[in-house]
Amino acid sequence: MVLMSDDLSKIVYLRELSARAVRTIRQNIWISLINVAFMVSAALAGYLGLVSGLLLNEGSALFVIFNAVWLLKWRSKAGMPASNAGREMAAEPPLREAS
Repeated sequence: MVLMSDDLSKIVYLRELSARAVRTIRQNIWISLINVAFMVSAALAGYLGLVSGLLLNEGSALFVIFNAVWLLKWRSKAGMPASNAGREMAAEPPLREAS
């Protein structure tokens, strides 16, 4: 509960964000595996040279990066935007001194 600054209302948001992150990671893995399988088979068949293979690999890496960046724009059904979540969750209220 330290991560959520003792606010139990953020559990729904964190669960949705973690599910979305896992989904994005799985998408990125599959995109990379399909791209590598295509490039290896095309290279073995003689249709893909070194430079074109390098460019395809870099394009695939950029696609995976931009796919992951979408998580920054994602908004939860719970109403807390992902971009503010880290700041709000990490902020601890100031301690009050007893009078």
